[in-house]
Amino acid sequence: MKPELPVNRASAPHRPNSGVQGPSGPSSSDKAPSTQADRREHSAMAVRVERHGRWDLLGRAQSQLSHLQGAEKAVVDSYRELLQLMRQLERSQTRGDQLSSRVADLRKQLNQTPHLDGNLRLQHREGPQQVSYLLDRVDLLSPRPQGERLNIQLPNGQPLTLQLAANSSPDDQLRQLQQAFEPHGLKADRNDQGQLRLRGAEALLSSPWVFRGQGIRVPAGNPVPIQLGAEPDQLSQLQAGLDKGNVQAEKQRLRDLLSTLEQQRRTLENQRQQLLRQISQLRTSDTGQTEQHLELSGAVRQTLQNGDFTLQLNTLMAQANVSRFSVVALLGR
Repeated sequence: MKPELPVNRASAPHRPNSGVQGPSGPSSSDKAPSTQADRREHSAMAVRVERHGRWDLLGRAQSQLSHLQGAEKAVVDSYRELLQLMRQLERSQTRGDQLSSRVADLRKQLNQTPHLDGNLRLQHREGPQQVSYLLDRVDLLSPRPQGERLNIQLPNGQPLTLQLAANSSPDDQLRQLQQAFEPHGLKADRNDQGQLRLRGAEALLSSPWVFRGQGIRVPAGNPVPIQLGAEPDQLSQLQAGLDKGNVQAEKQRLRDLLSTLEQQRRTLENQRQQLLRQISQLRTSDTGQTEQHLELSGAVRQTLQNGDFTLQLNTLMAQANVSRFSVVALLGR
């Protein structure tokens, strides 16, 4: 058996063993996409985002238009019904109490729709419904020779303080009350009989208010719960007046209601045309003009979102030429 020969380490082939390794990253041929490719990708993404933005605006407009078409129908139907009622009242042989049932039928129809209230005014689409109540058990408007401080606890638990100045005129007193009620979401004015009318959420007005006074308008001592009275709406007053045979007075009420409906119809028409022009420009403008689209999109969003519903609903009233097929065609450009 041949003995193992010792290894001559000096003569062994040299293998460099360095603790520092070569670069493991990609080579120059595997670099990130060029700046030009980045720009193309960014541009394509901007076009997709812009298209989806337009689709969102058109979809929201179509949804609101569907709701507002029902409101338009309610306005037109109510106008026709009241106009016919007016013509019948003008006939000498027709008595008012014979027509009160027609007013009752109109009230029932409006109660089944979310568009018009009993005053034939457009209701809010979102948020709590606004109602009118009368604070008729406490006279806060008539002048008194002595000032008074009233502390009120509202049904939601919030405190309200009224400072009633001595010898203040009803107009001045009303302005002070308006400032005091406004932070609580309540609007104050006077009805035709001069009573203090408060308008706001029903939950805040239908339950009793707890008053504590100094003995001028409210008895001093223990807190006094006072119930506000719901104000009869215009149609209820019209029906009651016709039942009593007050034909001349109710004719004037009918004229006022017809004028209110006609004014709402005109406002709706003007704002509708404004919205439809903006939508038309948004649908037909060149997709490359991103800045123009942003401006148009902002205008449409402002038209859809800003302001009270009853003030801007005409922007969305009539039928718009916006359908599923037009949206699909738009996104496919």
